[in-house]
Amino acid sequence: MSDILDKLNRVKNDLDAVSPSFCLAKWLQHTLYLQTGMNHSCHHPPVHKIPIHEIEKNPAALHNTQHKKKEMKQMLEGKRPSGCDYCWRVEDAGGGHFSDRIYKSNVSWSKPRMFSVLEAQTQDINPSYLEISFSNVCNLKCAYCSPDLSSKWYDEIKQHGGYPTSNNYNDFKNLDNQGKTLIPHREHNPYVDAFWKWWPDLYPSLHTLRLTGGEPLLSKDCWKVLEQIKKDPSEELTLSINTNLGVQDVFIDRLIEFMLEVGPQLREIQIFTSGEAVGKQNDYARFGSDYDLWYKNVQKVLDATYGKMNLTFAFMTTVNILSSTTYHKFIEDVVALRKKYITNHLVEGNCLPMMTNYLRYPNMLAVCNLNEDAKRNMLEDLETVVNEYALENYHMKDCGFLWDDEIDQIKRLCKFMFKGTIGDIDKNRKDFGKFIQEYDKRRNVSFEEVFPELVGYYNLCKEYNG
Repeated sequence: MSDILDKLNRVKNDLDAVSPSFCLAKWLQHTLYLQTGMNHSCHHPPVHKIPIHEIEKNPAALHNTQHKKKEMKQMLEGKRPSGCDYCWRVEDAGGGHFSDRIYKSNVSWSKPRMFSVLEAQTQDINPSYLEISFSNVCNLKCAYCSPDLSSKWYDEIKQHGGYPTSNNYNDFKNLDNQGKTLIPHREHNPYVDAFWKWWPDLYPSLHTLRLTGGEPLLSKDCWKVLEQIKKDPSEELTLSINTNLGVQDVFIDRLIEFMLEVGPQLREIQIFTSGEAVGKQNDYARFGSDYDLWYKNVQKVLDATYGKMNLTFAFMTTVNILSSTTYHKFIEDVVALRKKYITNHLVEGNCLPMMTNYLRYPNMLAVCNLNEDAKRNMLEDLETVVNEYALENYHMKDCGFLWDDEIDQIKRLCKFMFKGTIGDIDKNRKDFGKFIQEYDKRRNVSFEEVFPELVGYYNLCKEYNG
């Protein structure tokens, strides 16, 4: 048994000694959407609403909701909270696979704090890993995003209503039905007020703070957080920022200035930027973006900060139909950055990691809906990239290569494309045809001009609508 598997088994045994459903992430990991008053532990359980009356009495209820405490009690008693079914399915499938209950309880922000969790039981506890969105303010209208995460989407839906798909894509009523009624970023927000009351007690307990949005560089509260950290930097803190890097120079320059001044005083700074297509295909799907500007800003940040602090600069992807024709080119651009900035292939940290994630919602944009010709073309493009930049060929590529786990993620994407299903494919294709027709009309763009390789698929989808 490898050392890694041995460690995971020991963690599992430690957790199971408390109960077979015990998971440290329920206590220590927290994702907070202040623009809707929603939250959840880790990223698997569904979000739930934070009652206003709870945070009025106790701002720490932004994390310690009665809903969550009920689930904590269930875990301590060996019962399985229904919202954690992702892990229960893995554990019940057999084969000795480890669920995220084990993985998330074996990381630096959770494992050392097990005693504190057991001591707290169901009393208030501060998370050690917090991901937070203050508002939906954003400069982009990505095709797969939504009004609660993008102010540009909010403005469009407010003007035109939801899209004419089977579920009225992005209609405000859908958000209301999910309890995600939005507090626009221009309005007073009681959840933000509660956060700042909680902050003095919260900050000293944080191992990782991840700022997201919307676009956090456009959020005044995100900059307020950075100013607070600047006043009292902690060498125990990992600061992560999700950013599309498509904002004005003043914000990019301000970010660089902060990183240079404060970064060396923190454990680590992590910049997560997003993309999955190039050129006009990117600009169509991530509406409002400029791929050339994004690529320039990536290099601007790296030129100024790389090697001057403990920095991880990572690429997040949401691979979907609109990136299917150029995702391989996006990978090549990431590899080119590695050739420029990485000098030692043996150093896995700071290696400009890339995560290949495939889109599952909205169903109509999932790559598994494509016709066979489009799937084969995408597969051939990705196989070419994998063969060109496989790790074993690094000595010929001047450190421009793909790690084995990145190749595994690309292969996982291809398997999903051919074997996966998300809902009813006929319904998805019908929705795609309606969505693209309305998308082009509202945004004055042309799918057929931007994606000539997918015209056949688009025509197929339009046939579903007569």
